[in-house]
Amino acid sequence: MISASVYLLVFIQYILVHNAENILLFAASYFRGDYRLLTIPDLVAILNAQPQSRWTNLIGEGIGTLARELVEKAASVPDIVQWFGEWARDARGEQRGLLLMTAHRAKGLEFDHVAILNGGWDRPSRGEDADAPRRLFYVAMTRARSTLTVLTDGPHAFVQPVDAVLSRRVTPDASALPRACLRYVPPDPRLVELSFAERLRRGEPSLAAIAAARPGDPVHLIRDGDRWRIYNAQGQTLARLSRAFAPPEGTTFLRGEVAAILNWRREDGDEEYHHLLRREAWEVVLPELVLETRD
Repeated sequence: MISASVYLLVFIQYILVHNAENILLFAASYFRGDYRLLTIPDLVAILNAQPQSRWTNLIGEGIGTLARELVEKAASVPDIVQWFGEWARDARGEQRGLLLMTAHRAKGLEFDHVAILNGGWDRPSRGEDADAPRRLFYVAMTRARSTLTVLTDGPHAFVQPVDAVLSRRVTPDASALPRACLRYVPPDPRLVELSFAERLRRGEPSLAAIAAARPGDPVHLIRDGDRWRIYNAQGQTLARLSRAFAPPEGTTFLRGEVAAILNWRREDGDEEYHHLLRREAWEVVLPELVLETRD
Protein backbone atom coordinates (compact mmCIF):
# COMPACT_ATOMS: atom_id res chain seq x y z
CA MET A 1 0.00 0.00 0.00
CA ILE A 2 1.43 3.37 -1.01
CA SER A 3 1.47 5.94 1.78
CA ALA A 4 -0.05 9.40 1.45
CA SER A 5 3.45 10.86 1.85
CA VAL A 6 4.66 9.02 -1.25
CA TYR A 7 1.54 10.12 -3.15
CA LEU A 8 2.40 13.69 -2.17
CA LEU A 9 5.78 13.37 -3.90
CA VAL A 10 4.17 11.61 -6.86
CA PHE A 11 1.79 14.50 -7.43
CA ILE A 12 4.59 17.04 -7.04
CA GLN A 13 6.65 15.08 -9.59
CA TYR A 14 3.66 14.94 -11.95
CA ILE A 15 3.23 18.71 -11.66
CA LEU A 16 6.92 19.22 -12.49
CA VAL A 17 6.67 16.92 -15.52
CA HIS A 18 3.38 18.14 -16.94
CA ASN A 19 2.43 21.23 -14.91
CA ALA A 20 -1.14 21.16 -16.18
CA GLU A 21 -3.74 23.20 -14.33
CA ASN A 22 -6.19 20.28 -14.16
CA ILE A 23 -3.52 18.09 -12.54
CA LEU A 24 -2.81 20.78 -9.98
CA LEU A 25 -6.50 21.11 -9.15
CA PHE A 26 -6.88 17.34 -8.97
CA ALA A 27 -3.91 17.01 -6.62
CA ALA A 28 -5.22 19.77 -4.38
CA SER A 29 -8.65 18.13 -4.22
CA TYR A 30 -7.11 14.71 -3.53
CA PHE A 31 -5.33 16.00 -0.45
CA ARG A 32 -8.13 18.33 0.65
CA GLY A 33 -9.11 15.99 3.47
CA ASP A 34 -5.51 15.57 4.63
CA TYR A 35 -5.27 17.95 7.57
CA ARG A 36 -1.69 17.13 8.51
CA LEU A 37 0.62 20.07 9.05
CA LEU A 38 4.09 19.42 7.67
CA THR A 39 7.25 21.31 8.50
CA ILE A 40 10.36 21.60 6.34
CA PRO A 41 12.09 18.76 8.28
CA ASP A 42 9.00 16.59 7.58
CA LEU A 43 9.27 17.27 3.84
CA VAL A 44 13.01 16.63 3.85
CA ALA A 45 12.47 13.30 5.63
CA ILE A 46 9.82 12.26 3.08
CA LEU A 47 12.12 13.24 0.20
CA ASN A 48 15.17 11.50 1.65
CA ALA A 49 13.23 8.25 1.86
CA GLN A 50 12.86 8.21 -1.95
CA PRO A 51 15.46 6.96 -4.46
CA GLN A 52 17.54 9.88 -5.74
CA SER A 53 16.73 11.11 -9.26
CA ARG A 54 16.46 14.30 -11.28
CA TRP A 55 13.04 14.85 -9.69
CA THR A 56 14.15 14.47 -6.09
CA ASN A 57 16.90 16.99 -6.77
CA LEU A 58 14.42 19.46 -8.24
CA ILE A 59 11.87 18.89 -5.47
CA GLY A 60 14.68 19.43 -2.97
CA GLU A 61 15.38 22.77 -4.60
CA GLY A 62 11.71 23.65 -4.21
CA ILE A 63 11.74 22.64 -0.54
CA GLY A 64 14.71 24.94 -0.05
CA THR A 65 12.73 27.83 -1.55
CA LEU A 66 9.69 26.97 0.57
CA ALA A 67 11.88 26.92 3.68
CA ARG A 68 12.62 30.61 3.23
CA GLU A 69 8.90 31.31 3.36
CA LEU A 70 7.86 28.94 6.14
CA VAL A 71 10.99 29.29 8.31
CA GLU A 72 9.95 27.19 11.35
CA LYS A 73 6.21 27.20 10.61
CA ALA A 74 4.14 24.32 9.22
CA ALA A 75 1.79 24.14 6.24
CA SER A 76 -1.07 21.82 5.33
CA VAL A 77 -0.61 19.21 2.61
CA PRO A 78 -3.09 20.87 0.17
CA ASP A 79 -1.30 24.20 0.62
CA ILE A 80 2.05 22.53 -0.07
CA VAL A 81 0.74 20.93 -3.28
CA GLN A 82 -0.69 24.28 -4.39
CA TRP A 83 2.59 26.04 -3.57
CA PHE A 84 4.63 23.52 -5.58
CA GLY A 85 2.30 23.99 -8.55
CA GLU A 86 2.93 27.74 -8.54
CA TRP A 87 6.65 27.28 -7.90
CA ALA A 88 6.99 24.77 -10.76
CA ARG A 89 5.25 27.17 -13.13
CA ASP A 90 7.65 29.96 -12.14
CA ALA A 91 10.66 27.63 -12.28
CA ARG A 92 9.88 26.73 -15.90
CA GLY A 93 10.21 30.43 -16.73
CA GLU A 94 13.65 30.75 -15.16
CA GLN A 95 16.57 30.55 -17.56
CA ARG A 96 19.02 27.96 -16.25
CA GLY A 97 20.51 27.23 -19.63
CA LEU A 98 18.92 26.64 -23.03
CA LEU A 99 15.22 25.77 -22.83
CA LEU A 100 13.82 24.56 -26.16
CA MET A 101 10.02 24.67 -26.52
CA THR A 102 7.26 25.48 -28.98
CA ALA A 103 5.58 28.87 -29.06
CA HIS A 104 2.38 27.22 -27.85
CA ARG A 105 4.12 25.80 -24.77
CA ALA A 106 5.70 29.19 -24.05
CA LYS A 107 2.35 30.95 -23.59
CA GLY A 108 2.20 32.69 -20.22
CA LEU A 109 5.98 32.43 -19.67
CA GLU A 110 8.66 35.10 -19.95
CA PHE A 111 12.43 34.87 -20.40
CA ASP A 112 15.30 37.33 -20.37
CA HIS A 113 16.58 36.18 -23.75
CA VAL A 114 14.51 34.57 -26.51
CA ALA A 115 15.60 33.19 -29.90
CA ILE A 116 12.90 32.28 -32.42
CA LEU A 117 13.88 29.65 -34.96
CA ASN A 118 12.81 29.84 -38.57
CA GLY A 119 10.52 27.44 -40.38
CA GLY A 120 6.79 27.01 -40.77
CA TRP A 121 5.73 30.55 -39.84
CA ASP A 122 4.11 31.00 -43.26
CA ARG A 123 1.92 27.89 -42.95
CA PRO A 124 -1.14 27.66 -40.65
CA SER A 125 -1.82 24.35 -38.96
CA ARG A 126 -4.81 22.24 -39.92
CA GLY A 127 -8.07 23.97 -38.98
CA GLU A 128 -6.42 27.36 -38.34
CA ASP A 129 -7.21 30.59 -40.15
CA ALA A 130 -4.58 32.22 -42.35
CA ASP A 131 -3.63 34.79 -39.68
CA ALA A 132 -2.97 32.20 -36.93
CA PRO A 133 0.81 31.96 -37.59
CA ARG A 134 1.15 35.75 -37.24
CA ARG A 135 -0.65 35.70 -33.87
CA LEU A 136 1.51 32.81 -32.67
CA PHE A 137 4.67 34.62 -33.79
CA TYR A 138 3.54 37.62 -31.75
CA VAL A 139 3.18 35.33 -28.73
CA ALA A 140 6.74 34.05 -29.29
CA MET A 141 8.15 37.58 -29.64
CA THR A 142 6.50 38.89 -26.50
CA ARG A 143 8.05 36.17 -24.32
CA ALA A 144 11.32 38.19 -24.30
CA ARG A 145 12.12 40.58 -21.46
CA SER A 146 15.57 41.82 -22.55
CA THR A 147 16.68 40.54 -25.96
CA LEU A 148 14.93 38.93 -28.92
CA THR A 149 16.76 37.11 -31.72
CA VAL A 150 14.90 35.99 -34.85
CA LEU A 151 16.74 33.48 -37.03
CA THR A 152 15.91 33.10 -40.70
CA ASP A 153 17.39 31.58 -43.82
CA GLY A 154 16.33 34.12 -46.43
CA PRO A 155 13.28 36.42 -46.23
CA HIS A 156 11.17 36.05 -43.07
CA ALA A 157 7.40 35.68 -43.18
CA PHE A 158 6.80 38.56 -40.76
CA VAL A 159 10.07 40.40 -40.02
CA GLN A 160 10.99 42.73 -42.87
CA PRO A 161 14.32 44.56 -43.50
CA VAL A 162 12.59 47.95 -43.07
CA ASP A 163 11.57 47.05 -39.50
CA ALA A 164 13.56 48.26 -36.50
CA VAL A 165 15.88 45.27 -36.67
CA LEU A 166 19.63 45.01 -36.11
CA SER A 167 20.63 42.52 -38.82
CA ARG A 168 23.51 40.06 -38.51
CA ARG A 169 24.66 37.55 -41.15
CA VAL A 170 26.21 34.38 -39.78
CA THR A 171 27.55 31.20 -41.32
CA PRO A 172 27.08 28.19 -39.01
CA ASP A 173 30.12 25.98 -38.53
CA ALA A 174 28.52 22.55 -38.71
CA SER A 175 31.81 20.82 -37.85
CA ALA A 176 31.76 22.53 -34.44
CA LEU A 177 28.30 21.10 -33.69
CA PRO A 178 28.69 17.32 -33.71
CA ARG A 179 25.37 16.92 -31.91
CA ALA A 180 23.42 19.51 -33.90
CA CYS A 181 21.21 16.81 -35.43
CA LEU A 182 19.82 15.40 -32.18
CA ARG A 183 16.11 15.58 -31.37
CA TYR A 184 14.88 15.15 -27.81
CA VAL A 185 11.50 13.69 -26.88
CA PRO A 186 10.84 14.88 -23.29
CA PRO A 187 8.86 12.87 -20.74
CA ASP A 188 5.13 13.39 -21.15
CA PRO A 189 2.21 11.29 -19.82
CA ARG A 190 0.53 11.75 -23.20
CA LEU A 191 3.46 9.94 -24.79
CA VAL A 192 2.64 6.57 -23.20
CA GLU A 193 -0.31 4.25 -22.79
CA LEU A 194 -1.20 4.96 -19.16
CA SER A 195 -3.08 1.69 -18.60
CA PHE A 196 -0.33 -0.60 -19.98
CA ALA A 197 0.80 -2.04 -16.63
CA GLU A 198 -2.78 -2.29 -15.37
CA ARG A 199 -3.64 -4.81 -18.08
CA LEU A 200 -0.68 -7.09 -17.40
CA ARG A 201 -1.49 -10.40 -15.77
CA ARG A 202 -0.04 -11.28 -12.41
CA GLY A 203 3.41 -12.82 -12.75
CA GLU A 204 4.26 -11.28 -16.11
CA PRO A 205 7.96 -10.27 -16.29
CA SER A 206 7.10 -6.69 -17.28
CA LEU A 207 5.41 -6.07 -13.92
CA ALA A 208 8.61 -6.93 -12.05
CA ALA A 209 10.66 -4.92 -14.55
CA ILE A 210 8.48 -1.84 -14.04
CA ALA A 211 8.67 -2.22 -10.25
CA ALA A 212 12.47 -2.43 -10.44
CA ALA A 213 12.88 0.51 -12.84
CA ARG A 214 14.48 3.70 -11.53
CA PRO A 215 14.88 7.15 -13.07
CA GLY A 216 18.08 7.24 -15.09
CA ASP A 217 17.93 3.58 -16.16
CA PRO A 218 18.75 3.17 -19.87
CA VAL A 219 15.92 2.15 -22.20
CA HIS A 220 15.52 1.14 -25.83
CA LEU A 221 12.84 2.09 -28.35
CA ILE A 222 11.65 -0.86 -30.44
CA ARG A 223 8.82 -1.13 -32.95
CA ASP A 224 6.16 -3.78 -32.31
CA GLY A 225 3.79 -3.95 -35.27
CA ASP A 226 2.14 -0.54 -35.62
CA ARG A 227 3.12 0.52 -32.09
CA TRP A 228 6.35 1.35 -30.27
CA ARG A 229 7.51 -0.10 -26.97
CA ILE A 230 10.09 0.92 -24.38
CA TYR A 231 12.39 -1.92 -23.25
CA ASN A 232 14.93 -2.07 -20.44
CA ALA A 233 18.49 -3.36 -20.84
CA GLN A 234 17.26 -6.93 -20.25
CA GLY A 235 14.75 -6.74 -23.10
CA GLN A 236 11.66 -6.48 -20.87
CA THR A 237 8.84 -4.12 -21.78
CA LEU A 238 8.49 -1.09 -19.50
CA ALA A 239 5.91 0.89 -21.46
CA ARG A 240 3.93 0.97 -24.66
CA LEU A 241 3.77 4.31 -26.42
CA SER A 242 0.51 5.91 -27.48
CA ARG A 243 -0.93 5.32 -30.95
CA ALA A 244 -0.15 8.93 -31.85
CA PHE A 245 3.59 8.46 -31.30
CA ALA A 246 5.94 7.90 -34.23
CA PRO A 247 9.58 8.96 -34.51
CA PRO A 248 9.90 11.96 -36.86
CA GLU A 249 10.67 10.91 -40.41
CA GLY A 250 14.37 10.62 -41.10
CA THR A 251 15.39 9.97 -37.48
CA THR A 252 16.80 6.92 -35.69
CA PHE A 253 16.82 6.09 -32.00
CA LEU A 254 20.11 7.02 -30.32
CA ARG A 255 19.52 6.56 -26.60
CA GLY A 256 16.90 6.89 -23.90
CA GLU A 257 16.36 6.65 -20.18
CA VAL A 258 13.63 6.37 -17.58
CA ALA A 259 12.80 10.01 -16.82
CA ALA A 260 10.03 9.52 -14.24
CA ILE A 261 7.80 6.84 -12.74
CA LEU A 262 4.25 7.83 -11.88
CA ASN A 263 1.84 6.02 -9.58
CA TRP A 264 -1.45 5.96 -11.46
CA ARG A 265 -4.75 5.14 -9.78
CA ARG A 266 -8.04 3.85 -11.10
CA GLU A 267 -9.81 7.16 -10.34
CA ASP A 268 -7.17 9.15 -12.22
CA GLY A 269 -8.64 8.00 -15.55
CA ASP A 270 -12.02 8.44 -17.20
CA GLU A 271 -14.85 7.16 -15.02
CA GLU A 272 -16.54 5.38 -17.92
CA TYR A 273 -13.61 2.91 -18.08
CA HIS A 274 -13.34 2.21 -14.33
CA HIS A 275 -15.32 -1.04 -14.61
CA LEU A 276 -12.73 -2.42 -17.03
CA LEU A 277 -9.80 -1.94 -14.67
CA ARG A 278 -8.63 -4.77 -12.40
CA ARG A 279 -6.16 -2.84 -10.23
CA GLU A 280 -6.59 0.09 -7.91
CA ALA A 281 -3.11 1.49 -8.65
CA TRP A 282 -0.13 0.77 -10.90
CA GLU A 283 3.11 2.38 -12.07
CA VAL A 284 3.65 4.24 -15.34
CA VAL A 285 7.15 4.62 -16.78
CA LEU A 286 7.81 7.91 -18.61
CA PRO A 287 10.84 7.77 -20.94
CA GLU A 288 13.02 10.52 -22.31
CA LEU A 289 14.22 9.69 -25.83
CA VAL A 290 17.04 11.07 -27.95
CA LEU A 291 16.73 10.66 -31.72
CA GLU A 292 19.35 11.35 -34.36
CA THR A 293 18.68 12.70 -37.82
CA ARG A 294 20.08 10.54 -40.59
CA ASP A 295 22.27 12.20 -43.20
